Amino acid sequence: MLKPGTSGISFEVKTILSSGGGGASKLLNANMRSLPAGSSITSVSYRTDGDMVIYTADVLVPYAFVRLFIGGPHKAVGADAGWPIDAGMSIPKLLEDALPHAQYKLVNYLVEGNDFYSGFYEYTGAYVEGVGNADWTWAPHGTAPQSQSGYTYTWNVPLGGTDALPDEYAIQGQGYAPIQNVFGGSFRSYKCDGKPCDDNPAYDCKGSSLCTTPDMLKWCDIAVNNLIRTDDLTYGTT
Repeated sequence: MLKPGTSGISFEVKTILSSGGGGASKLLNANMRSLPAGSSITSVSYRTDGDMVIYTADVLVPYAFVRLFIGGPHKAVGADAGWPIDAGMSIPKLLEDALPHAQYKLVNYLVEGNDFYSGFYEYTGAYVEGVGNADWTWAPHGTAPQSQSGYTYTWNVPLGGTDALPDEYAIQGQGYAPIQNVFGGSFRSYKCDGKPCDDNPAYDCKGSSLCTTPDMLKWCDIAVNNLIRTDDLTYGTT
């Protein structure tokens, strides 16, 4: 595959007859357009229509496989089964870890196929988060029709009767071009001494009393909006 953004490409074009002869060759010059923000999969969105969830994405380079993955309800580390997808390193933010850490997404459903047939699958492998290697084992769960118009892929996924969460998705392009993943929703991570961590906001703080304090969010909101500080580093309330 030609690398996007490459310029000054020359192609030699020449007609060749069955007899072996041909005309004079001609050089054609071309430039490759750059990918927006360096991503080959863009404009990802979804909407619901009853039990059907319709996902769309623009896939700007050819791939052997374009897959849609969907995750299920959050479970604690060690109790969650699914297929893990590498999400690269985190970008540290204020009040977060000082160093980047490896993160991944755990998914439970897969849509794979093309315009002619698009299967809907559920993960049935033995992998449980943080234990051993993941096995690529999926069971048929019906079909999820997909279509392609120009660069735009559309998946119609019947999520009724499943525990799939529409916003916990990953769209993956693989084969021919370098692999590309685009994620929605939350990640898991390996920031706790190299072991899986639970980054979900609902995590229970491992017994800290603050987690069970009644109206904790309300008190934090009051504190943020009413605390004052003087030049003498004296704190108080209004």
